[in-house]
Amino acid sequence: MQRAFQFNRQMIIMPAVSIMSAGIAILFAILGYGAWALVIGWYASTATAVVLSWWLVKWRPFRGRYSFRIWREMAGFSLPLLLDGIAERGYETFQQVIVGRVLGTGDLGQYRYAYRIASLPSGAIISIFSQVLFPAFSRISDDSIRFRAAFLRALGWIWFAALPIGALLIVAGQPMVVLLLGEEWRPAGAAAAAMAGIGLGVALDSVGWEAIKGAGRSSLRIRLTALRVGLGLPLIVLLVHFGLAGVGIAISVTYLVVGFVTVELARPVVGASRRETVIHLGPPTLSAVVAFAVLLPLERYVVRADHYPVLPGLAWIIAECVLFALVYLGALRLISPRWYRSVRDVVGRVLAKLTGLARRVV
Repeated sequence: MQRAFQFNRQMIIMPAVSIMSAGIAILFAILGYGAWALVIGWYASTATAVVLSWWLVKWRPFRGRYSFRIWREMAGFSLPLLLDGIAERGYETFQQVIVGRVLGTGDLGQYRYAYRIASLPSGAIISIFSQVLFPAFSRISDDSIRFRAAFLRALGWIWFAALPIGALLIVAGQPMVVLLLGEEWRPAGAAAAAMAGIGLGVALDSVGWEAIKGAGRSSLRIRLTALRVGLGLPLIVLLVHFGLAGVGIAISVTYLVVGFVTVELARPVVGASRRETVIHLGPPTLSAVVAFAVLLPLERYVVRADHYPVLPGLAWIIAECVLFALVYLGALRLISPRWYRSVRDVVGRVLAKLTGLARRVV
């Protein structure tokens, strides 16, 4: 489905998996299964994903001929991905071990919530962009001109979208967590703000890595895996004594460094120069810095949304998000009129398409 760009079918699978996971877990929790309810829900969601995927693509197991040559090609391509996945799980486990041993179980719980909150934007980035970029890059990797142009365009747009999320997480992450979860989760909010670099790093990594994969150069992932583990764990050990904020900064720095190195590795693969990369990343970065410089003191010293009741506090945060968007786009218009026109054109096309869909529905 991914290769054939059949995203409408995948839109059926993902909600069904989430509903099945939550429904089964809640049911067994009510029946008294405790933590095992989550385990049962996870298996139910996995089974749902498999059954729906096979059914929607009309595929059945054990039909077709085995090819050792194709298996060898796929195994050679996939081995670095497998090693990276194992290293990533080990890296996350060691993060939790270090935090739990040094800061205690209470801070470990705060850390877990903070990591989930900070990872939400990166999860959205991965699920949306990687689904599209990998098959697209794979198809055009032999056309150097199209491949390079598509890489730079994707890099610029994903960075443009990720920057406001990261900046707003720093500004409003703690107030939002306090308003939604309660005062006792304030440390988690501060840690989530310190982990704002996760989404930014993943944004860069996703484009660079999908381009590398699309060109069939998966072996380059070994370098990135070694960098993540070799940089990330020592940084956490060094900064964990500064509390959850120190851990968050260590994680943010690791993700950002890995993201920029991934883009640097992808550049020669797609044939892009460093100057072209900077041109596509520079204007959104400067615009986000301007908007961040306006909003941060406003929230910290004037608004202080977490000092209000829940609904007024959330209304203030929404207003701050709107203000950030206005300043961000206004600065972008001054810094790079070409970038601003591109954004305006895309928004116009999206609104026109939504209007057309609404008319057809009516």
